[in-house]
Amino acid sequence: MDAELKETVIKNFPEDRAAFVKELVTLATGDTGGRGAAKTKIDLRRISHTLSMWTLIADPSNDALKCFPQKCENISTLLLEVADRLTSEVVPPYLMKMFNMLAMHIGRLTLRFSDEEEEEVENDARRTELQQLSWKIKDPASDNRHEVIMRALWVRLFTTHDDCICRQCLGAYVPDLAL
Repeated sequence: MDAELKETVIKNFPEDRAAFVKELVTLATGDTGGRGAAKTKIDLRRISHTLSMWTLIADPSNDALKCFPQKCENISTLLLEVADRLTSEVVPPYLMKMFNMLAMHIGRLTLRFSDEEEEEVENDARRTELQQLSWKIKDPASDNRHEVIMRALWVRLFTTHDDCICRQCLGAYVPDLAL
């Protein structure tokens, strides 16, 4: 990626991330905005492609954000899988929850490592860790068929990286959570 494009992508990152979260949160309410399944899938693919592009903007020498490219690629792949489940303008409740999961994980993506992270990122990181705790506490044997699918998505979404020292990989938002 050339330097000018990379600079622009980094500059627009917070706004793009917020727009993607907003779009997924809207889908999590079941509102497709009258777009229909095909147009909604196109929009979700656009988000996925942007996430793939974001893998190119991280600084590989930054030990505090080594997880960023892999998180972006992971979310991108899973977003496409969830998009493929959308078959009509009516969004089933389990897909609404999956869109909410994806929104949380996109919302916690950050290019910065400091004690002064963006408030929205901290909120999504905290919500994500609390959701992880909820999944750990709940017995998988009691999951219905949609919960099995959602749990499988969550397990693939919620990743930490041993070689990364960012607050998310260290589980710093919910300290009692043994990741």
